Amino acid sequence: MSRIADTERGARIAFRHANEVLASADGSDLFPQRLTAKQRQLWLGIKRVSQEHLDECSALRSALAGQGDGP
Repeated sequence: MSRIADTERGARIAFRHANEVLASADGSDLFPQRLTAKQRQLWLGIKRVSQEHLDECSALRSALAGQGDGP
């Protein structure tokens, strides 16, 4: 198992925080936040980009895992 890179750790933190902010804005929180359209777009973009980065890290990890079977 390879170590988690700093960028992957940052993407996980960003993804988790974006989910929390968006969930709070949807009224599922005790004290819901009010987000403007621009703020909602910002958090949705952060969530999307961080998910893409996590997917890339996962794909790279699985691709590199198969290389250890060399001669």
